[in-house]
Amino acid sequence: MIFLGLSILSTTSLYLLFKWFAIKGVHVFEAIVINYLFAFGLGFLLVPDLPSALHHALDFPTWTWGGLLLGFSFIGIFNITGKSAQLIGVSNTTIAGKMSLVLVVILFSLTNPEEQLSWISWIAIGLAILGIVFSSFKADGKKPQGPWMVYPVIIFLGSTLIDFMIPKLSETADSPEDLALYSCLPFFTAGLTGLVYVGIQKWRGTTQTFQFSRLEWMYGGLLGLVNFFSIFFLVKTINAGWMSKSSIVCINNLGVVMLGTLLAIVFFKEKLNKLNWIGLALALAALLLLLL
Repeated sequence: MIFLGLSILSTTSLYLLFKWFAIKGVHVFEAIVINYLFAFGLGFLLVPDLPSALHHALDFPTWTWGGLLLGFSFIGIFNITGKSAQLIGVSNTTIAGKMSLVLVVILFSLTNPEEQLSWISWIAIGLAILGIVFSSFKADGKKPQGPWMVYPVIIFLGSTLIDFMIPKLSETADSPEDLALYSCLPFFTAGLTGLVYVGIQKWRGTTQTFQFSRLEWMYGGLLGLVNFFSIFFLVKTINAGWMSKSSIVCINNLGVVMLGTLLAIVFFKEKLNKLNWIGLALALAALLLLLL
């Protein structure tokens, strides 16, 4: 339960940091590249019995190549999440990402016989969907409009892929050291992809400039610290076995929606209308049902 709470807190902090980047003038892409390099380095150093984990990884079991492939989706979704948080707000961006729980639960129920949900769980999921929908209305009572809404759609689909594949791939790890190494492998390919992109752009001599200043390194490192632990604590929670994976994903996403929205009100003065508050109440009700 502690790991789940820490995962919710870490994930929520990611959205808030992206909003903070806009205030501080941090270049998002550069900070994201640094974040992944930092997250991988931290995770690599924390792997217990590293020689054994590397030996197993070099046999390329499912958790190795799956974890590496996940990194390619990480950097794309993360970059879009950063832009979305700055353009349409923390709460709406958080909600777009956490709506993935709907498809994730369906995918778990289709692929895992033990993940069949009770009628109480389905009621909770229904309340969660309503809560997220109500929470998505802006303070003026209208849904966000305009071309920037393509970002939340991509975030929704990308988050579904990530939220489903992280727990599924973790099932293939045979030991704690393998699981620890798996937790940081996506960061490696994500950071490497970012560096390759920067290198190609510089080689081509494009007009695009990259700012890897002290500001990007400082906030990118902070983002990497939070990002690593958001995945680390989620994997720890999933493999503790105290609750079904689909329920953990639901609780994690609902917790992020609620905490992210409330903290956005406190720190960034984002306003909620009556429908938003009803949405948060429904999300809380769903959360309590899932915890029963």
